[in-house]
Amino acid sequence: YKRQERDRAIAAEEEAEHQQTIAEEQAAIAQANAELARSRELAASAINVLDDDPELSVLLALEAARGADPTFESLAALREALQKHRTIRTVAWPEEWRWDGLLAGSISPNGHHLVVSGARNRLAVWDLQTDSDQPLWSFEVPSPDHAAILPYFNTDGSDVIATVGWFNLAEPADEWPEPPPETGVYVFDTATGDIVKHIRGPKCPINGLFQTGRYLDEDRLVGAVSPSADDCSVGYPADEDVWLLDLRTGELALGLDKTVPSGYWGAPMSLSRDGRLMTASDFYFRSWVVDLATGETVFETSGGGVSRLSADGSRLLAGSPTSIGMWDLDSESELWSLKGLPNLTDIW
Repeated sequence: YKRQERDRAIAAEEEAEHQQTIAEEQAAIAQANAELARSRELAASAINVLDDDPELSVLLALEAARGADPTFESLAALREALQKHRTIRTVAWPEEWRWDGLLAGSISPNGHHLVVSGARNRLAVWDLQTDSDQPLWSFEVPSPDHAAILPYFNTDGSDVIATVGWFNLAEPADEWPEPPPETGVYVFDTATGDIVKHIRGPKCPINGLFQTGRYLDEDRLVGAVSPSADDCSVGYPADEDVWLLDLRTGELALGLDKTVPSGYWGAPMSLSRDGRLMTASDFYFRSWVVDLATGETVFETSGGGVSRLSADGSRLLAGSPTSIGMWDLDSESELWSLKGLPNLTDIW
């Protein structure tokens, strides 16, 4: 009898534990279903408010995607909300103009203007403070197959500075026509498009400018590169002369008594703020720092297809397509590095 009582007690305990397990499983399923329903509801709400309040849409989508296993609906809502949130303004390149793809563009430091070279031989500026889709002004040079415009803003956004280079890699250099007088460096008034200055440059067109940051300080010297070949041809890699340009006076002086390998579009280089040091990189992922007063290389490192100097010239940032690193130039020591990048194209 006692054994039967004990067996019944054990069976009852096991049944209670079984029922408890079932209850916990059902509670977990109910909670998961509630979380799924809430996630889908939040995702739907994120889509509903997307046009009226993109920031709220992002917050709702983030909340919907919270958890270890976000739903498909929440991830889709988050992608759409982030895309909408990032898009502040859309402008269209006029259909009647030639379009070569977005070659270069920049937004002024104050966010008021956008400059784009959507064709090799034309740049256009939009006033982002208005609702107009039409460009505020544009500038065009002849020979759309050979001219190459690269625009920049100055540090306060009052001027657009552009280089009009000259090349066509689809043709042999000996078949290129002579560069027209429109090549060179231009300074435009951002608000009106008036040409403030046109600097014709050295014997070959200037293909790019460089300084310390993304915007050009017109009160400091600007680095410039132009082909060193007698026929002004460029290639891959290209040997180019380095010049120092005073944008205020238009004076141009050779900055280095040797050529540097550089790109045929732009210049992966930078100047220290005092104009004392210049860094350059080549297509073999080497970077070096040159003292412009002496022409001597004061530092060289591998692993840099593009490089930038800090404003005071004390540190070098160099990157290749898969890595980036920072060096202290006084001690010539690497401060840090990051490897395994997917496709690094530029650094600032």
